[in-house]
Amino acid sequence: MTRLLAALAVVAVLGTACTESTGTETPADLNTLPTITTTTRAESQAPDFTVPLVDGTGFSLAEHIATDGRPIFLN
Repeated sequence: MTRLLAALAVVAVLGTACTESTGTETPADLNTLPTITTTTRAESQAPDFTVPLVDGTGFSLAEHIATDGRPIFLN
């Protein structure tokens, strides 16, 4: 039990020693970060496709697209 406590104390001391800040870090320049571009709704829609299902019918994306912008999740 004593060895376990001693080992935990050593790990705690080494862990805090390894995370000590040197103060030399510089903040990121926000002007060099990549910009996020947005696309219009028409550009972000997936192309229509039809795949066969196990029961012999087909699944067509065009039949399930919502007109109010809700996403479709395929599993």
